[in-house]
Amino acid sequence: MSLHECQSLEETRWFNILIAVTEAVNNAIIHGNKSNPAKQVTLTVARDGNDIVITVLDEGVGFNPAAVRDPREPENLLREGGRGVFLIQALAKSVEYPKTPGGSLVVMRF
Repeated sequence: MSLHECQSLEETRWFNILIAVTEAVNNAIIHGNKSNPAKQVTLTVARDGNDIVITVLDEGVGFNPAAVRDPREPENLLREGGRGVFLIQALAKSVEYPKTPGGSLVVMRF
């Protein structure tokens, strides 16, 4: 994507991308790479028709997104963390977590 294309995004779409990607990168650094400065996080951005496809790849072992607790449940309301995956799924058009041999990957479409 060019700088001009990024500047012409609708405000809501831009903020959805900003928040979801921030959460995905934070999760990759903290949970995937266990805050290890020797490990990398790779971010890619591509266009697929009208969709913007953003991927975040870490060097972690992956996780089961179905096992992430719903932060809206009463027992989870006061927990400090656990909202990132929920936010990503709420803000993106679609989210996938394909298996990869070299780390944990999240693919977000907006």
